[in-house]
Amino acid sequence: MDQLDIRALIVVGGDGMVSLGTNLLAGTKVPLGIVPSGTGNDMARGLGIPHENTEAAIRMLTDLLQGPPRTIDAGRVEYVDDETGRASTRWFAGCLSAGFDAVVNERANRMRYPTGPSRYTIAIGLELLRLTPIPYRLVLDGRPLDGEAVLRFPVAAWRGIPKNAALAVNVTSVEPSADGYVSVWDCAKPQPPTPVQNPRRSEAVASRTVVSSGGEICVMSATPAHMVVDLVGVWVR
Repeated sequence: MDQLDIRALIVVGGDGMVSLGTNLLAGTKVPLGIVPSGTGNDMARGLGIPHENTEAAIRMLTDLLQGPPRTIDAGRVEYVDDETGRASTRWFAGCLSAGFDAVVNERANRMRYPTGPSRYTIAIGLELLRLTPIPYRLVLDGRPLDGEAVLRFPVAAWRGIPKNAALAVNVTSVEPSADGYVSVWDCAKPQPPTPVQNPRRSEAVASRTVVSSGGEICVMSATPAHMVVDLVGVWVR
């Protein structure tokens, strides 16, 4: 890509188009420009690009092309493709979706009706009906980490909540498969030893807790259960 004398690659669309552009340009010196016109436009939101005004986004892009490009981080995932069985690599910028978030997006992308953001709302409801904990095995810097399934909720920047905020979170466990416990914490910190609730098998339990946010909050149920998480308050320090 560097050898083609391309000044920039401009993508017009949503986060899927941004992903395509990221995988073409990661590791090169060619800048990526975004004109958001998708459903979520999460990358554009995070970068401060007008996502509800195409003309404003184009004006910003035109001005930025006159100066040096902005550098952001990109991540790389190495995995085995389920369809081909081959080792594959994919780049991502902004965030990596896995677990529940990923299956919701997969279902929404398969749906032909309705169009727009309501697809994701319906997809969430459908996937919640069959939600079970998804265990993970991560290898970070060569060190394997095995852990129980954890739901991660990105709450900073993408929706205007600063990272130094304190959050009031209401957590409801519905019909756990066995007696267990639920923990809620700032994902940037270790899991606390004290849970926020100890639900018994098949019952529904709600509790409220206040947690600091380093960008994401983590929710973990020790046993399979339906989880409802509501953000009910924000305090900015």
